[in-house]
Amino acid sequence: MRGTVDVASFSWMPLVTVKGNIVVEVSKGLSCARGGGTVIPRAWREAGAAFRRDGGRVVVCGPKGSGKSCLARYLVNRGLGSAVALLDCDPGQPLCGAPGFVSLRILRRPMLAAPHREAHDEYVVAQQYIGDVSPRDAPEAYAACVARLIEAADRLPSLNLVVNTCGWVTGLGLNLLETIVTALSPTVFALGDGLPGTRLPAFSGPPTAAAQQKRALQLAAYFVPDLAGAEARNGALADPDSRVAETVAAATPWAARIDSLAVALVGPAYAATSDLAEFPDLLFSVLNASLVGIAETTDLPENAPRSGLLVLADVTDIPCRGLAIVRGIDFHSGHLLLLTPDPLALHGADLLLRGKLSLPTNLLNRGGASTAFPFLSCESITADLATTMRSRHNIKRGGAPVAP
Repeated sequence: MRGTVDVASFSWMPLVTVKGNIVVEVSKGLSCARGGGTVIPRAWREAGAAFRRDGGRVVVCGPKGSGKSCLARYLVNRGLGSAVALLDCDPGQPLCGAPGFVSLRILRRPMLAAPHREAHDEYVVAQQYIGDVSPRDAPEAYAACVARLIEAADRLPSLNLVVNTCGWVTGLGLNLLETIVTALSPTVFALGDGLPGTRLPAFSGPPTAAAQQKRALQLAAYFVPDLAGAEARNGALADPDSRVAETVAAATPWAARIDSLAVALVGPAYAATSDLAEFPDLLFSVLNASLVGIAETTDLPENAPRSGLLVLADVTDIPCRGLAIVRGIDFHSGHLLLLTPDPLALHGADLLLRGKLSLPTNLLNRGGASTAFPFLSCESITADLATTMRSRHNIKRGGAPVAP
C-alpha cells in the first residue's frame, strides 16, 4: 500500500537482549522470537518479511532511544536478497560513516559490525555535509540537503529503500519528519500501534556511551580506521595512551594553495559570515584545527562566486566527498595543510565546507604529553566567533555531603 503516514502515531519497540532460555512477554498480544540472545518483536519480523517479499520504501522514525537504528539495520539485512538503498537522514548518529552528513548509499552486504565500523563507502550515491549533529539550528539547510538526496533516490526506482531519521520528533523536528515522509511516499507498515504495555523488571546491562562519545568514536574510526590499537568499549573510544591522537599528529598532511580554495560556512556556522567579511583575517582562525568537508565549486549554482568566502544560500545542498582536518596554515608558502583518510577526495577539490561540528579532543590530545599536540591549550571560555556553550549531560557531578 502506498500513501502518507501520520508519523506522530508510531511507537517503535527496541530489541531486548536476554541471557539464557528466558521467555519475555513484551506486551499483550505481541509474540517474540529469540535467536542468538536477541528478542525480535513479531511486528518487526512481519515488517521485515514483507519488505523482503514486496520491497518498497520504509521510513523508520521514533524518539531517541526507541530502537529505530536497530530496526533500520534489521530491515536492511532482511532486504539484502538484492541490493538495498539506505537514506540516512540522522547527522548525529548515522548508521554508516562519520557524523555531520546525510547520505544515500547502496548496500550489498549486511550491516553486522558496530556503527563506527559500518562505512559502506564502496558506493555512496550522494552525501551532503551539514556540519552539525542536529538540524535544529539550520532546518532549512537540512531540509534542502535531504530533498536533494530524495531526488537521487527517485532516480533509483528499481532498488528498495530504507530511510533512517533522527530522533527529533516534536515541534519543528516533527514538521521536518512529516516533510520527509510526504516526499518519500513510503510503503506503510503498521507496527503495533496502540498495544498495551507490560512493565518488566529493570535490566542492569553494561553502561552505554553518551551521544557525544559515540560521535567521537565514529570520527576517530573515520580518520584512523584501525584506531591505532585503541579499543571501542560500550560505544565509546577507550584510548588511555592517546594512540589515536598520536597517529593523527604524526600523519603527513597534504598541501593545498590558499589562493585556489573557496571556503563556505554551512549550517549554523554561516552566522559568522558578516564578521568574517569585516575581518577577513579571522577566517584562518576559524579554519585552523577545524573539521571541514571536501567539495568542488563546479557543483555550486551558476551565479555563485568561485573564490573567497561563500554564504549559506550558495552551499546548502552541494555534494561532499568526505572530511578533512585542517592541520595547519603555512603563510610563508601560502598553503593549507590537510589530513584526510582518502587522498583521492582532494583531487580536483577546491571548496572547503566549515560547519558547526568540531573535532573531539580524542583526535587532538589525551593524556600527559599535551605539549606534543597542536591546537590544544587552556584559555578563556570566550573567543571571537564562538558559539553558545553546549550543556554536558554526560558528566556526573557530586552533590554536597549530607550531615549525619
